[in-house]
Formats: sequence, C-alpha cells, structure tokens
Amino acid sequence: MRRLLLLCFFMCTILGVWSQNTTTRSSLTLGTIHALAKQPAPDWIPVYITGDVPAIVQFLRDNGQQYHFTAGSIVSASLSPSGIRALNAAGIASCIDSPQGKGRLLNDVMVIHNNVDSAYYGYWPLPQGYDGTDVVIGIIDAPFDLDHGDFTNADGVSRIKYVWDQNLTGAPPAPFTYGYVCDSATIADGLCPSTDDDEQNYSHGSGVTGVAASSGLAANAYRGVAPNADLILVSLNFDDNFYTNLTDAIAFIYEKAAEMGKPCVINTSLGVYDGSHDGRDLTAQTINALIEAQPGRAFVAAAGNAGNFAFHLGYTVTETP
Repeated sequence: MRRLLLLCFFMCTILGVWSQNTTTRSSLTLGTIHALAKQPAPDWIPVYITGDVPAIVQFLRDNGQQYHFTAGSIVSASLSPSGIRALNAAGIASCIDSPQGKGRLLNDVMVIHNNVDSAYYGYWPLPQGYDGTDVVIGIIDAPFDLDHGDFTNADGVSRIKYVWDQNLTGAPPAPFTYGYVCDSATIADGLCPSTDDDEQNYSHGSGVTGVAASSGLAANAYRGVAPNADLILVSLNFDDNFYTNLTDAIAFIYEKAAEMGKPCVINTSLGVYDGSHDGRDLTAQTINALIEAQPGRAFVAAAGNAGNFAFHLGYTVTETP
C-alpha cells in the first residue's frame, strides 16, 4: 500500500489526465494542472516539455513563448497559461511538467578526515597536487558575500567570475528573463547589487562557498577544498518554481564555464524531499542531460538534513532464534 501511494504522486504519463474539452489524451502533469489553477493566474509558468522537440521549439517561437534551452530530449521553457493549453492541444508534446514545491537550504558538516590535504599536496599515489587551478566551481545557494577576502587571489583580485541573483530584477542573463547577472568587472567595481543575507539564511551561501573554495587569505587562514578555483555563483529563488529555477541555474553555470573553456563542478547544498527519488522525473533527467552534454562536468548534491523529520520508516524488531 505504501508503494502504491508513493507512485501516485510521481506518474507523468502512465495515469494520464484526460482533457474536458477534447477526446485526445492530455500531456499535462498534476503539477502543471496545479500551476494553471493558481489565483491570480501567473503570467508565466516554467515547464519541462518532452515530445517532438523541433516542433515544440518552433511552436514556442511562433507563439511568443519563452524558450530557455534543450537538454537531451527535454525542452525547458516558460509559457503563459494560454500557451500551455495551446501546446497541449497541438498534440506535439507528450508531457508538459511544471513541478511545484518550495526549496530550502541543506548543508551537512564537512568530514575532517577526508584526505583533502593529501590531494592538495599531491601525496602518493597522486601524480600531482590539486588545488582547483583551471577549474570552475559553481555554487547554487543563498546570496553570497561577494567582497569576502577568502574569494580572492593573493593579489586581491576576486575569483568570482559571474553572479546571477535570481531574486533581483533588472539584468537577466539571456535567454532567461528574470534575475540580475554581474560579471567580474561589475563585481570588482563594487557595482553588483547582490548582497549576503546573513540575517535570513545565516550566510549559508558564503559558508558553502568557503568550504568549497576559500583561499584562506582572510582571518584564520581557513582554506577550502579547491582554493584556486574560479567561481560562478547563483543566488537561487526558492519560490514555487524551485525546480526550474534550479535547472536554469545549472544550465547558466555550465554554459559560462564552457565559454571560459574550463571543466566545471556544481555544488547544491539545498533541495526538497519530494520527487521520484529514482532519477526518472523530468527535473532529474534535465540535470543529467546537462551534465552529459559535454565532458568535464560534474554535479554534487547535499545528502539532506532530514534527521529531525518524522517521515522515515521505522520498525521494532525482535530477536529470532
């Protein structure tokens, strides 16, 4: 019974939702139906779409919808409510999914004895030391302290190459239509409006970035795992569009790292506890397709902070002979 209840939440195409005004099978998931039912109606609804990809992309462009990117066989886009209904009626989409849910920050304590120093100094059997040189680390998290001394080189130049704050407005990175992006020059000039939110999230984003890539040049010389890595940071919007905001951030970071010609690893110490948990939902498939789009990409996710939540199964067992 438990397995049946869990499956009911995550089936995209097996159950199917039949449209009330057509005899064709609807491609809308429950999440998309929920998004369409919101009041007041949203101007744009971020979605993942599967089906005839070229036809879907052409439909989006012909009908004034927002095309973001294609990851494998999945199209990421934002559509108006009428656009979603029109795409559904066009019969070229097999699944239109707008996963719903608010994200929250996660972060596990870094294990002390994890051989980071051995990698840094290149102890045997490593052929050399590894300190993040010529590698991009992408951090998707809460806002960051862009002026922190641990995010600079020895000459004081910031290692932060880009910051996309999805919670601000005014300068979105193409092809996306929300947020505010700053490059290294804007950051160096002190003109980037994105700031740390130490009162709300206790500088979570800055702390995670420090664990990953602190240079150790500020107070107490606390060096991170990869102190010479370049940084691309995204201050995530944790609203109901958390899933698509997250994949937009991943696509943005990997694209910028590709422009820089460097391999990239992304860390996400945040998440939700719903979803399929088997890698088959469209969010997971989109992330996997972005990782596999070219060599030199990796992705790291926090294990979670759910020990105090009573949604784990537990059993009392007795000794048997």
